[in-house]
Amino acid sequence: MSSDTKEGKSTLARLLESALFTDIKVFAGPERQEFNLHRGILSVNSEFFKIACQPGRFKEGNSGEIELPEIKAEAFSLVVIWLYDGGFTFPDDYPEIVIEVYRAAEFLQIPGLQTAVVQTVLTYGKLELPGKTEEKKYQFFGFFVAFCPVCRSSDLPLLIECASEVSTSYYFCPTILLEKFEDKSAGMFAATIVGVKHAGAGGCARCRETCLVPGPGSRERITVKRRGHLILV
Repeated sequence: MSSDTKEGKSTLARLLESALFTDIKVFAGPERQEFNLHRGILSVNSEFFKIACQPGRFKEGNSGEIELPEIKAEAFSLVVIWLYDGGFTFPDDYPEIVIEVYRAAEFLQIPGLQTAVVQTVLTYGKLELPGKTEEKKYQFFGFFVAFCPVCRSSDLPLLIECASEVSTSYYFCPTILLEKFEDKSAGMFAATIVGVKHAGAGGCARCRETCLVPGPGSRERITVKRRGHLILV
């Protein structure tokens, strides 16, 4: 977004750190965390800020203060970093914040950041996830299922690419997915989709405790065990 300096930080990133010549205050989240920023930089990429920062049009433009109680301060801080430096990194230890950043970008009308977030998710799934533990892979899968519904239709090609990469590169057990999802509806959906591939491969020992699925093309009787009862289908 801006040229790098000898210190390795962009000019705008250094301006953000120094807080020199700031002319607008943004209060984010219910705790009203204060951010001292620059109207011009905010307005270049955000239609929301472009309108809100104009003196004489809205009270925020005259007072020099903007309230954003609906956006968490932690998410807004990542929005600010992108606005000044163009950088966004997938937070491996806190993936849920990615959804908050995407929603903040939507609210603030920053389509460039929305695209950057989706691209970052795809890059993480392709390049970094392979070296992660099984627990991290299940965590990412859960995040991805929750992330997709908040995205734009224009994000679909990147989401499909990410889903294809994850589903073909890693093995996920439907039974474990059901256990890990707090949102049972999302967990059932994810387990159902993953189960299609899982069933074709003959399932795993753990899944056979609850559902013995025959291989492709088989017409043999399926024995389903549910709550101690055997049901013949």
